[in-house]
Amino acid sequence: MFAKNVLPNPWIWRSLSLSKRNRSTVATAFSPNISSPVRSYDEIPGPKSLPLIGNAWRFLPFVGTFDMTNFFKWSNSLLNEYGKIVRISNLPGRRDMVLLFDPDMIADVYKNEGQWPERFVLQSVKQFREKVRPDFFEGFQGLVNENGEKWQQARTVVNQPMMKIDVSNQYIPKSDEVAKDFVKLVKLLRNDKMEVPADFKNEINKWALESISLIALDTRLGCLEPNLAPDSEAQRMIDAVINVFSLSFDLDFKIPFWKFINTPAWKNFVKYEEEVLQISYKYVKQAMRKMGDINAPETPNMSVLQRILKRDPHVKRAVITGMDIILAGVDTTSNSAAMILYYLAKNPGAQEKLYQEVKSIVPEDPNECITAAHMNKMNYMRACLKESMRLAPVTVGNARLIDKDITLGNYLIPKNKADLFMFNSTLYLQDEYFPDAKQFIPERWIRSESAECPVSKKAFETHPYVYKPFGHGVRQCPGMRFANMEMESLVARMLLSFKLEWHQPDVKLVSKAIQGPDSPLKLYDEIPGPKSLPLIGNAWRFLPLIGTFDMSNFFKWSHSLLNEYGKIVRISNLPGRKDMILLFDPDMIAEVYKNEGQWPERFVMKSITYFREKVRPDFFEGFQGLINENGEKWQQSRTVVNQPIMRIEVSNQYIPKTDEVAKDFVKLVKMLRNDKLETPPDFKNEFSKWALESIALIALDTRLGCLEPNLAKDSEAQRMIDAVVNGFDLMFDLEFKIPFWKFMNTPSWKKFVKCEEEILEISHKYVERAMNKMREINAPETPEMSVLQRMLKRSPNTKRAVITGMDIILAGVDTTSNSAAMVLYYLGKNPDVQEKLYQEVKSVVPEDPNESITAAHMEKINYMKACLKESMRFAPVAVGNARLINKDMVLGNYMIPKNKADFFMFNSTLYLQDEYFPEAKQFIPERWIRSESTKCPVSRKAFEINPYVYQPFGYGVRQCPGMRFATMEMASLVARMMLLNFKIEWYQPDVKLVSKAVQGPESPLRYTLIDRN
Repeated sequence: MFAKNVLPNPWIWRSLSLSKRNRSTVATAFSPNISSPVRSYDEIPGPKSLPLIGNAWRFLPFVGTFDMTNFFKWSNSLLNEYGKIVRISNLPGRRDMVLLFDPDMIADVYKNEGQWPERFVLQSVKQFREKVRPDFFEGFQGLVNENGEKWQQARTVVNQPMMKIDVSNQYIPKSDEVAKDFVKLVKLLRNDKMEVPADFKNEINKWALESISLIALDTRLGCLEPNLAPDSEAQRMIDAVINVFSLSFDLDFKIPFWKFINTPAWKNFVKYEEEVLQISYKYVKQAMRKMGDINAPETPNMSVLQRILKRDPHVKRAVITGMDIILAGVDTTSNSAAMILYYLAKNPGAQEKLYQEVKSIVPEDPNECITAAHMNKMNYMRACLKESMRLAPVTVGNARLIDKDITLGNYLIPKNKADLFMFNSTLYLQDEYFPDAKQFIPERWIRSESAECPVSKKAFETHPYVYKPFGHGVRQCPGMRFANMEMESLVARMLLSFKLEWHQPDVKLVSKAIQGPDSPLKLYDEIPGPKSLPLIGNAWRFLPLIGTFDMSNFFKWSHSLLNEYGKIVRISNLPGRKDMILLFDPDMIAEVYKNEGQWPERFVMKSITYFREKVRPDFFEGFQGLINENGEKWQQSRTVVNQPIMRIEVSNQYIPKTDEVAKDFVKLVKMLRNDKLETPPDFKNEFSKWALESIALIALDTRLGCLEPNLAKDSEAQRMIDAVVNGFDLMFDLEFKIPFWKFMNTPSWKKFVKCEEEILEISHKYVERAMNKMREINAPETPEMSVLQRMLKRSPNTKRAVITGMDIILAGVDTTSNSAAMVLYYLGKNPDVQEKLYQEVKSVVPEDPNESITAAHMEKINYMKACLKESMRFAPVAVGNARLINKDMVLGNYMIPKNKADFFMFNSTLYLQDEYFPEAKQFIPERWIRSESTKCPVSRKAFEINPYVYQPFGYGVRQCPGMRFATMEMASLVARMMLLNFKIEWYQPDVKLVSKAVQGPESPLRYTLIDRN
């Protein structure tokens, strides 16, 4: 354990009322601010470091980005920004920090920690013991700061004295006496309003030190004497312990100037360490004198210190162990005790239930002490303590250093490279692990099979590596039994004497190093959005004529939602499907992606699912394919296509082939122009032919003949084009309007099935032909093998290959044809840009029309790539991306339960906002060419924008696998249309975009194409 939440001074206990049970009323005021594949280590996400000072500057006040006064805000910001594993690298003077927020990763750390688990060493403590007082410590770092065999030897000495239940049980009456004395002190401290003083935190510290010194130093220090003098030994010890803990965190987690110069913080740390050492040494020597013969047999009534001395009669080691027990036990126990009293005051029902339990068990005679027999019966007491430590953990997690290579979250972490920090407490307030996590419900810790407490069963079923308030395994806190015993005694005595009440604002947790949430989370139902009607919910809004959502104009619709409701919108109550959460903010979009998990899930097209599961299960056999599959099945199919499609050398071999298709398209265009050199009104169909002809090369390993002049309507090529285009349009209507087709055989559904059958039949034919062309499926892979042949080698299942081919065609035809059409439109509208691109293409591509464009040529046409990017910004075919997150998450301060909604990230709505793209309504390809000059002020901005704004091909592992091919096909087409063939001009009204499943031009595409020669 390494960091703790603390109660800030001064405490203002002004309205925790302590009503004296059966006698009088006391008020306590207690208003504190408690405030896939294994990837390399360098790929672990985390904040970027600066030269020389690395990431240490982030911990600095004023200039740093880490506000270390509030742990929960800091840790949640890291979790949300970077995910469940975060690396903070380049910290001068110490190892990297790897932060973990996932119980499975935490479990992996513990399962690999070895015989002698090593953890983060406090360098300040080490420096003091090695360099300042080596005469006393003699190379021994103690229980808290030692590692390896030395730690094991020290732990062995204390294990039996501290971990044996019969030893801790003998201290229960002694701790109870301390608790009774604390109650007497509280009665003296109250004012006439029954309130305790503002510095009541110090009084709880006194109680904790008095209790722990019984164990560590075998004495009562007298901390609970009234009016304790500031220079008394007891008060000096309290001050020293509290300051050592707070100073050590500042020294160890900020830039360690103290290692190079004698800073004030270091001087004070040394002073307080010396104080703890001096007083501890005095009482250990005193205990040795009381023992008499060190070799006498051990007796049942021997103290913990005496038992430790019998096992290791080295006085200095006993002092060091005593110091460590005190340092680890005072501040932690006092804060935990304070918070349990707070939660009981805030929850009178729980307080009354606990009071009745205590009252029925503890003897009425105040002269009698609580014993182990009494404590064994106080089950609700233990539940209250657990629940309080969940809501207000004093230790935010645990730390380890693993001395072997380990893989966490698919990242390989080299041995001894980093300190691993397991931030369990960040998980404590997540409903995923504790239902109603923000509520104080002690009943969750009492095993129950009844429906009376539904959270109880969940608490016992939650991941065993989530809740770890005292650490784990052999390095678990050895004083755990004593801490619980002390708190149970205190709470029991306080409840028997006082009724606790709370009348102040809620307590906030603060931490010496870290800080918590700065604003309260809002409920899911509070997310703004259009109101629904009874029975039909919000589905009516998608209907024609009466609906308020015009889905044919995405930009108008999305901007109206953004303007009316804000950057996060909920469309709820959609019969037959989950809610829709629409996001218009790159930071929220980033959080979704960073929480999507190993196998990101996205919106499933129910129409496709139904066709493949119910209409043609004989062919699909439970496999939904690349587009519509999720989970492990999706990962398996994606693995089959990744290498054939994503490898640049594979896509490069198709460049000459797609260039041949582009040349044929130019020939067709020359035949189609009228005498005014205009393309025909149905020119969109010609683009679809070109796109299908290009994509069929990849998906079906063939040329379909789509670019033959006067293609017959019933030809295989035209049937395929019609099926793809119509299937896409129909799918949009089936998915985003009231799904009557789920209940009756609607005309739209019949047409959709016909289109799907058509695509399936033709795809099957050409995949079979490709199989026949492969002489031997097990022959070695060769460089000239097609994409389809490579996929068949990886998975020689013909049906799977057909399904994958179908998906590539469905995803690639309408999208690529629309994108190509729009870039030619924008070039026609921007003659200066067109001329600049023409000059680039002319200088790169061979003049001989018989020569093909190659990868070498493609690499040089940078302005072409910029023009394509700018066109896809203006007219994106995909308006955004979708995900389903299978865990609770917070977006825009709204808590969204897992699997409640589909997330739609409408990136394209951001594309035309000046906030992200200066002069956003202007077609400026130069913005995509990196430039440091002032010649193009928009260029630098494009490279500086939030990386989650512009994502035309999706994101992450679910990014479009055909991205390279689509870009290559469009670049070839544009080059051929312009290279010594046509100058593109536009004299028609501006093109309007229409949205279906993809977005594309609504207007007739009547380009004027003037021959360049």
